[in-house]
Amino acid sequence: MAGAWLGGHAVAGLAGALTAILGAVLAANLAVLVLDIGRARAALRPRT
Repeated sequence: MAGAWLGGHAVAGLAGALTAILGAVLAANLAVLVLDIGRARAALRPRT
């Protein structure tokens, strides 16, 4: 949501819509990467 909001306010018109879509895609991919890295680190930790 934040990526789409920032992209939509960066440029007006059709370019704003395209920028909003691009921002949303990039923000979603970043969230998936952060979750994946966090889960991988948790799996490598020794259980006590």
